[in-house]
Amino acid sequence: MTENNTKILLESYSPICPLVVIVEENICNTYMYLTKINIDNSELEDSIPILVTAWIRNHVGDKSSSLDKSTMESGLAPNLSGEFCNHPEGKQRFKATDLECVWFEDGNGVALLEKEEILCIISSWASKNYPPYSRDCIKENSLAVPLLEENILIDTVKKAQEFKEFIITDGCLESFIDERYELFETYLGECIGSYASENKTAIINRILKFESGDITYLITASASLHMQPTVELVTDIPEDLRRVEVGLAIKTDIFKNNEIEIANMLSYTALMPWRNITWIGHAHTIECFEVFSKDNSYPYGVFINSKEVNLLPQIEFPNFRGDPINLLWLTPISQKDFEFIKDQGIREFLNKAMQDERSLVLGINQIE
Repeated sequence: MTENNTKILLESYSPICPLVVIVEENICNTYMYLTKINIDNSELEDSIPILVTAWIRNHVGDKSSSLDKSTMESGLAPNLSGEFCNHPEGKQRFKATDLECVWFEDGNGVALLEKEEILCIISSWASKNYPPYSRDCIKENSLAVPLLEENILIDTVKKAQEFKEFIITDGCLESFIDERYELFETYLGECIGSYASENKTAIINRILKFESGDITYLITASASLHMQPTVELVTDIPEDLRRVEVGLAIKTDIFKNNEIEIANMLSYTALMPWRNITWIGHAHTIECFEVFSKDNSYPYGVFINSKEVNLLPQIEFPNFRGDPINLLWLTPISQKDFEFIKDQGIREFLNKAMQDERSLVLGINQIE
């Protein structure tokens, strides 16, 4: 124990999101804390905010009917009232070597295991209003919710373990990307180059380049390996949004004027869901600054799902781990376009583009 009677049993970083969990024991109990970190500086800081607090277990008996305020005032985490525990007299401490964290495939949820048995699950929707699930809790309260056998997140944990095994198996990632090469070449012709940029996550960030006539196509080759975070919060059918690849269609001479910056911008954009713990989809917009023109004629980009319109190349992806894959074309747009989409919606924007015979390839027949 440290001077304030606490001991860190486990510290685990999400492999793809700027998150870390800390399992901490004090003289009375054990808790797990989920916090967000600066992805460009993974060092833990004293002032980092705790996003989610998860009660794991009391180690001493507690017969109170409310939170122990005196313990909280001493700077320690409170015991859970005994009426909510499967061990009102307290339960043995954990051995740090018996504990393991399993991060969900989207990097935004995590489970704590003891010798392969799930102790606690922090879901993507966990918050002060929706406490985490705990095995040692028997009745819902402000600190924890019972982890029942029928909880669907138990299957999510199992799938995360399977995915981890897939990722670390020799040759699996290389085979995945090789299949992308073959698939894209079926639709766009021979791949003439690729870009790989460094990033602070475990995501392999590969962009493939193709040319057809005077158009260059850039497409990410491995973003869809990972589920996008938080999609469960916005739809009843999250599998429709979970996996994406990001593409860009641009006139070749424009691309060659600023090749590296454009490729880096696309790479950074493809990593946005995990860097920012969010998701991207059809009709979402982002700022592009001066990447596509020095006079900032195209300050924004809009993501257009190739399944929604035939103005951009469509590629039929095989499902991955049961989920369909969406190809989002990042289409640079003007301030006027941005305002139109904001006021009228993406469907009207695409209808108008078709009526005006406007290409969505940057630099070709761009009608204002």
